[in-house]
Amino acid sequence: MGLFRSLFFKHKILVAETVGYKNYTEIAQRLYQNGISFETVIERPNTTIGNVMQDAMDETERAFHSIYVKKEDEHSAKKALE
Repeated sequence: MGLFRSLFFKHKILVAETVGYKNYTEIAQRLYQNGISFETVIERPNTTIGNVMQDAMDETERAFHSIYVKKEDEHSAKKALE
């Protein structure tokens, strides 16, 4: 956890990391269904100049998602993701 996140964000506990939009939506849906508040940090890969549409589609599937919850929701979130 970065210093900035630990000082300024409520959602500090990393509960999941995933690559690709489909995997992310499955995790987000589980948390949402269990009433767990979360924040997502998305790291997108560098794209090249060329076929812009193909790069945009590939970027969505290669994006790295880090999902954080509040400290008090840590146990519930881990249980929801089992």
